[in-house]
Amino acid sequence: LAEVKPSIRQQVTIGKFVNTRDVKIINIGGSTGISGSKYKKLDSKDVSLFMLYLVIGFSKPISDNNKEIDYLPYQYFAEYCKQKELEGIAFPSSVMTNPDEKHLCYTMFSDINFDYINSDLIFTTSIKYEYE
Repeated sequence: LAEVKPSIRQQVTIGKFVNTRDVKIINIGGSTGISGSKYKKLDSKDVSLFMLYLVIGFSKPISDNNKEIDYLPYQYFAEYCKQKELEGIAFPSSVMTNPDEKHLCYTMFSDINFDYINSDLIFTTSIKYEYE
């Protein structure tokens, strides 16, 4: 729920799915490699810097004012991944409640390899911020 950053009194649908087979995804957080049935390590320094750029970009909130332009490099990267026969992208959560835990978000290009389990309609009643 926190990942989509809803406002108070906003409705959000949260669904649960399970994959029916291994899928090939690129994990652009932490270890820069392709995970799934075929694992390939990417170790070029330039690729690592580009991956860092992607991690930051995928994980940061996009403002409504320039969202079409802000999304453009990430949409291009997603299209490139599809052309390379990858089935999705994993990236770090922009809302990490505990920095020691690895929270990943997934963008999948198709729902073919997933079965629907259930979903809930959530109505946001309050938002809590803590600070030090």
